[in-house]
Amino acid sequence: MADCEKFWHMVIMRLSKRDYSKAELLAKVPAECVDVISAKLDEMFPDLDQRVASTEVSRAVSLGKGPLYVKERLYRRRVEAAPETYDATTWGAALRQALSKARRKYTDDKKIMEFLLRQGFTYEMTRQRLKEVEDQ
Repeated sequence: MADCEKFWHMVIMRLSKRDYSKAELLAKVPAECVDVISAKLDEMFPDLDQRVASTEVSRAVSLGKGPLYVKERLYRRRVEAAPETYDATTWGAALRQALSKARRKYTDDKKIMEFLLRQGFTYEMTRQRLKEVEDQ
């Protein structure tokens, strides 16, 4: 049990620097302490994975990345709590930012579409946004 206390302090030190998912933290703990540390994490930080997910969403929006990018990041970080919304209104600002960047780089609509898809936006979102821009 004393060893588990040492690892609990390590977990708290890691969390003081940045947000980690529960799975990321438990991967750094020996197998005999996983249950103890997991119980403490659930007690003290019940919304840890949701907090990581919302941080990833806000980070992606500020970088001009889309929901598929966030989904991949959360998968890599082993976060099971997915963000609630993947609709166009949530990602509108990010899509506009990525579209303006794409328009500075490319003139061909096909290239712009490919760029937006690489940034993690869905085909439907990009097609709808490009259609709105053309109609204006």
